[in-house]
Amino acid sequence: MGLMGPILAPGQVFLLEQVFLLEKVMGAPPGRFAAAAAIISMTAIAPAVALDPGDAAGKVCVVNGSGRDLLFAAEADNGRREVWMLAPEGVLCVESGADGGTISVFESGDAVEGCSRLARTGEPERLVSYASFDNCTWEGG
Repeated sequence: MGLMGPILAPGQVFLLEQVFLLEKVMGAPPGRFAAAAAIISMTAIAPAVALDPGDAAGKVCVVNGSGRDLLFAAEADNGRREVWMLAPEGVLCVESGADGGTISVFESGDAVEGCSRLARTGEPERLVSYASFDNCTWEGG
């Protein structure tokens, strides 16, 4: 971290720009959404991590096999939720116990449409290709 704060990845810069644009459009005073901007600036794009089969036990998981950075959400039926920008081959899991859940993927944080899929606990889903409007290709489950 330098004097100006952490170095931001391109996806983080885009999200910060969206927060500041939202302030402007809503006529909010500068810094109104500063807390959200701070959280976004500290949220890194999750790096690629190998997922061992045992790592998915008791979790709803998704793997980004699309070859591009995308925003993923994993939500367990028990209400737990994780949202991360995943790099290619990045993994996102949420504790689900015996419950299943839903995984979703979006092009960015301001995307209106994306793809969602029901997911089983312990059986990772893999996004093969992304196209908005629920036109994604998945493997697993």
